[in-house]
Amino acid sequence: AEAGDRFGSILALSGDTALMGAPTDSKVLVLTRTDSDWSRTQEIPRPASLGETDAFGYRVAIDGDTAVVAGWIRESELGTAHVFVRESGEVTEQAVRRADDADSADGFASALAIDGDLVVVGAPKDNNSGSAYVFERTETSWAQIDRLTAYDQAQQHEQFGGAVSVDGDRIVVGAPEDFFRSRFPGTAYVFDRVEGQFEVTGHLVAMEFGKTRHFDSTLDVSADTVAVGSYCEDDYVGATYIY
Repeated sequence: AEAGDRFGSILALSGDTALMGAPTDSKVLVLTRTDSDWSRTQEIPRPASLGETDAFGYRVAIDGDTAVVAGWIRESELGTAHVFVRESGEVTEQAVRRADDADSADGFASALAIDGDLVVVGAPKDNNSGSAYVFERTETSWAQIDRLTAYDQAQQHEQFGGAVSVDGDRIVVGAPEDFFRSRFPGTAYVFDRVEGQFEVTGHLVAMEFGKTRHFDSTLDVSADTVAVGSYCEDDYVGATYIY
C-alpha cells in the first residue's frame, strides 16, 4: 500500500471473508478470518477487459464465495459489474455485466448488492432520474431480469439507485435526492418479488421534516427490517432510521 491508495474506504463483509477496496489504486484485497485473526489472503484479479486508466474497485459487495466489483471504462464512460467466484481457494471472474440499455454517464455500478444468485446494480444517473438493474444467476450464467424505477415516475436528479440492498426476494432502493415531489428529502422504495416480478410494496420516508437531508444515502435490508442512514441529519450529526 502507498499513500493515497485509500485502502479501507470501500468495505464488504460476509462470514469470515472481507473485501477491502483501494479505489485510487484500483485494487480489491480479500481478507479471511481464522479463529480470531484476520489476514490478507488474496487480491481480486483486475479484469483484462479494463484498461490501465479505467477504474476498478470503487464499489464492492460479497455473499459467501461470490463477489461483485464495480468497474468504469474511461473512454466510453460506461460502468461495469464484475462477478467473481472463489472455488478451491482460487478467485476467478465469472461474468461481467452492463445494463441492457447501457448509456454513457448513467452511473451504472455506483451501488452494488448481492444475495445468493441475485445482484442489484444501481445507476443513479440513468435518464437523469436513476434506476436499479437486477441480475440473476442460473448455474454460471448471469442475465438481467429486471430494471427497477420509482413507481411514481421519478423526476430528474433524484438519484434513484444511489443506494441498494437485497435480501432474498426483497430489494430496497434509495433515492437520496428525491425532494421534487415530496416534502421529505430522500425516499427508499421496497420491492418484493411477486409471481416472478418485482413490485413496489413500500415507500419509506423520514418524518423529521426540516432536519433530514440525504435520507437513504446508505441502507440495508434483512428480512422484515430496513435500516436507512441520513448522514446530513441535524447539521451533519447524522441518524439511522429503522423500519
